[in-house]
Amino acid sequence: MIRVITLPIREIVDSDARIIDTFRNAWNLSTALANWAQLELICRDVRREPAMEAMPKYDRSAMFGTHPARFNRAAKGDKVATKVGDPKVGDLYGLFNRECGIRGEFTGCAASARDILTAVEKTWTGHKDFGRFAVLWKGSASGATYRWPYPWPVPSEKGWTLRLWRNEEGRPVASLLLPGGRVAVRLGDGANYKRQLKRFDWLLANIDKLKQGKVTARYDFINGKRKLMGADLRIVGDFPNAEKIEGVDAILTTGKESLLSLVVDGDDGNPFVYNADHLKGIIHCHDRWRHRFARDLKFEKRWPAEKRRRTVYGATAQARIDRCINRLDSERKQMAAMVVGYCRRKGVAKLYYDDREHGFLPRFDWTALRTALSCKCESEGIEFQHIAGVEDGE
Repeated sequence: MIRVITLPIREIVDSDARIIDTFRNAWNLSTALANWAQLELICRDVRREPAMEAMPKYDRSAMFGTHPARFNRAAKGDKVATKVGDPKVGDLYGLFNRECGIRGEFTGCAASARDILTAVEKTWTGHKDFGRFAVLWKGSASGATYRWPYPWPVPSEKGWTLRLWRNEEGRPVASLLLPGGRVAVRLGDGANYKRQLKRFDWLLANIDKLKQGKVTARYDFINGKRKLMGADLRIVGDFPNAEKIEGVDAILTTGKESLLSLVVDGDDGNPFVYNADHLKGIIHCHDRWRHRFARDLKFEKRWPAEKRRRTVYGATAQARIDRCINRLDSERKQMAAMVVGYCRRKGVAKLYYDDREHGFLPRFDWTALRTALSCKCESEGIEFQHIAGVEDGE
């Protein structure tokens, strides 16, 4: 199964340069290339005409033309074999090589440019909110604008482009290919990253399962303002599925008096109950603050639009909203870890989840909790079965 592990970049090996300054040029180029690709896709795609009854299919040959093949290619999957001179459909990467003004900046890291173009094209063809169907056919949105810093991809190439190892002190190190050359970085370690480091070591022993790395920006809120603090390395790998365990069944239900109740077969009616009364206080306090804040703005606050935008959607108000969202997200992950850990100790092989009762917390993201439980069960080898209700279509 494809999974992502995220480790913070702590320092640049053999250099005193700041982490942000090291990746600033790479983020500049990736953002510029993503926006260039988006603009080219919009300009070269079809336009809706009154006589059209359906959205035309995405046609690369009409957008990028054709050219004679330069190499012999064997048949692979749905692609037929080609010989030198056969007509070959163009693509966005070929257009990048011919016409992009920043092509020279990607010398030595063209594979990163290829991944950026692939990601932008995939978003354009398939995204429901700002893909080609929403922009060109429905007219409900404009094309995506990629904000700085766009993540810098580092393809694995079976451990050649993205290299991983542990140094003499046993700390995780990665070597990344950037526009200015190769850079080695030391990654975060310690008890807080025990799960990530376990998968990091598995990738070291199975380097052919390494898929890709991405250098992303890490932000934090300081005095109510969002500030760039550093960088993270996201490592994508094809990890093995957890071995299915054999054991008893269990059912996890939601209720009116408590949040969760877990009953394992053979426990003689002694369920594991998680009340989570503190979540009521968190949600109530946040809803009360938003309601009172909205009432303060109703009557005599005749502010100009710009001032109202800064006050209502400014950094201070947004930081308070994000704090509540992040806290609830953390609570969901902790609940999923507790439930699955308990099932693991009890030898549960299959977990049934029934969340039709929402009386304890009417205002709660039950779908996100279900997703967290499903992912955690999958990682531990426990089969997860959701009992659908009326609102799920049954």
